[in-house]
Amino acid sequence: MTSEALAALKDRLAEVRLLVRGDPLRPGHVESDRQSHEVVPLSNALNRAAVVLACAHLEGFLEDLLIEAIDFIVSAAPPVERLPIILRALHAEAHLGPLELTRDRNARAVKIRVMFEAENEIWQPGKPVTQGMLRAATVASQMSNPGSKEVRRFLELIGVNIESYLESRGTPSLLKRIDSLVMKRNSVAHGERTAVATHADIDGYLETLRELAIALTRAVAESVRDVCGQTHLPWAI
Repeated sequence: MTSEALAALKDRLAEVRLLVRGDPLRPGHVESDRQSHEVVPLSNALNRAAVVLACAHLEGFLEDLLIEAIDFIVSAAPPVERLPIILRALHAEAHLGPLELTRDRNARAVKIRVMFEAENEIWQPGKPVTQGMLRAATVASQMSNPGSKEVRRFLELIGVNIESYLESRGTPSLLKRIDSLVMKRNSVAHGERTAVATHADIDGYLETLRELAIALTRAVAESVRDVCGQTHLPWAI
């Protein structure tokens, strides 16, 4: 089977292409009733919106990809010690925030008991991974504005060193190329009117996202295969 996250991203990016198709400055665009003074503002508005949308779709893809990976791991039920330790620790960390805010000793004791009861099995060697040990919402919450640093840290949860992976494939700069998109998105989202993008910028961003998504999907697939102790990838690329 193919990766559902990757297939969904293709549809997501098609939405961005549909949006920018209306750019009056895009080569081949035909505009009949547009006033000349509206052309540049319309082009800027469409491309600025496309930047924000493309960035959101990248973030959604990354969340979907790791959720898909977790679902596969749960279905394969490898022993918990094969999971990346930071993935196991993440689920315990979810309890620590409330603990830090609780000053009453009795109330803290109850929360500590709940933490150990909830997360005990994921630390027992030989215990197979089961539904509930890995929480998709907990993992997805670790994804934020998807710059290269955030993507690297997010993929580490599933055991992927994406910088080493891309370097081994001869594309070490691929991840860094999304930083331009994210910086532009941040400027637009914070109301900077001077943050603009051209149709060439959008086309370049979309091609970068396509290439990067394929690479990330394969990297995650290889890591999931190793975690599960299997010889075949969980999905075709």
